[in-house]
Amino acid sequence: MKKIYYLFFATAVALGLVSCNKIESPGRMITIIANTESGLDTKTSLSGNDASGYQVLWSEGDEITAVDADERMFQLTLSEGAGKTSGVFTSSENIPDGQYRLFYGTDGSLLPRIQQYMGDGVISNAPMFTSVSVIGGDVPATQFKNLCGLLRLSLKGTDTIKKIRISSDEDMSGMIYVKDDGTISFVKNNYQDVSLDFGEGVELSAEGTDFYIALPPAEYHGVRIEFVPAEGETITKTLKAGKTLNIARALITPVSISLMPPAPKPDVLCGVFSVSSSKKVRFSKGNLQATKNNGSGYSWGFANEQYQYVGDKAGNTTIDNQATGSIVDLFYFSSEQNYFGISTSESTSLYSGNLKDWGKAIDSEGTWFTLSKDEWKYLFGNNTARKDKYGSATVCGVKGLLFVPDVFNDPMTNKGSEAFVPRSGNAAWNANVYSGNDWTSMEDAGAVFLPTAGYRFYDSWDTHATMVGNVGSICFYWSSSIESTSWASQGYIIIIEYGEDKDIKEYSKARCLGHSVRLVTKVNQ
Repeated sequence: MKKIYYLFFATAVALGLVSCNKIESPGRMITIIANTESGLDTKTSLSGNDASGYQVLWSEGDEITAVDADERMFQLTLSEGAGKTSGVFTSSENIPDGQYRLFYGTDGSLLPRIQQYMGDGVISNAPMFTSVSVIGGDVPATQFKNLCGLLRLSLKGTDTIKKIRISSDEDMSGMIYVKDDGTISFVKNNYQDVSLDFGEGVELSAEGTDFYIALPPAEYHGVRIEFVPAEGETITKTLKAGKTLNIARALITPVSISLMPPAPKPDVLCGVFSVSSSKKVRFSKGNLQATKNNGSGYSWGFANEQYQYVGDKAGNTTIDNQATGSIVDLFYFSSEQNYFGISTSESTSLYSGNLKDWGKAIDSEGTWFTLSKDEWKYLFGNNTARKDKYGSATVCGVKGLLFVPDVFNDPMTNKGSEAFVPRSGNAAWNANVYSGNDWTSMEDAGAVFLPTAGYRFYDSWDTHATMVGNVGSICFYWSSSIESTSWASQGYIIIIEYGEDKDIKEYSKARCLGHSVRLVTKVNQ
């Protein structure tokens, strides 16, 4: 492994040949003084950023391979010079006199497809080459020449990365031939990709972390860089059309990439929640609302606070005859025939068909959406990642369901407890009580609250639901999952029901019943 010392512009360092060692006769163990390349005085650039030259420092345990004219290979191990550009290598077996090609990081026949990450500023593979003659017992000092250049990836993010894979239209690894001038040509069994493997993974930081990949000098086209996280989907970045990645021998080419999730929208809460093993979301600031316009139609938005709801007040109870400015927050099933679940028709057939996601009422591009049944269930802990991360709560006098983000640092001391109390520890509404600054602190820490907004139901199978019940005692929230596209009065929609004497359940309910909707947006969208 090699510690890389960065020279902002390649720094010239004079390396003189040092003294030679004598061997008494051919076929003896030998010692070679090996110097790494320096004295670079050029630079290259990518996207306006100056690249830097680098020097390779020898490390304890380093080995070089000596290959003679008959393709016999001999190993020499560093015996002096760890941490320096000049090292003493000693053979463990007798080496005959002759002409030798010396290699580090390769045996001269292969550029590895997988490179191992060894730590900050350390690379596992900095291929170098030189040649030396062992004649009459004399072994001269020699200077290695870098065969590759380095791609420096400066990454910002919060994920744990297990592997980085870079690919292009050109060969990057495989079988090679090294010419006497140190240039490389590929011969067979070649690959158009190279990977940097992190083992169990390396956690990125928002401030940025540098990683190095050794690549043969070339102008690369069609470059793709894939980041494989410890959890979740692979993230792929591509070079813009017409752009090339230029790797120069013995120089560092810098590329900066941000894997940070985009800044939340104004109506998005800060907490990040896993809803599957590969999907994370943030929640809207409150339940979905529709405000009656003057004339026809509605304006869509969210409750200003997570604990706010209309309940059994005008708006929800006057669905057939709404005044301008009245607010609805209990919605029928949103189908392709009855968009977003507000209708004054008495025909239940308007609720048939597939889901028309409520999120498109807010944004036609689909950046807002409703969680599926399985995503709700994952959120509420049918997995180790989300276990014990939800509980009963009373927020600003409103009963409801509280759940905390994947990464949660409790900002305060609960009443009667030293931390957030999960449902498994106390199912009562007063298990977690927050108001005023306490609730502000919890929201700042990412907590999400679903108020017990009740549900709207019908007083006849032939008319729309105008009665609202269970306000303050049960949470009913739609999912995007359906059991059937039927409009039958025995509903087929999966929802979430939660009360102090109940647990998270999935129900099939009639499409013409009004339930709450809470939207989410995908992290990294």
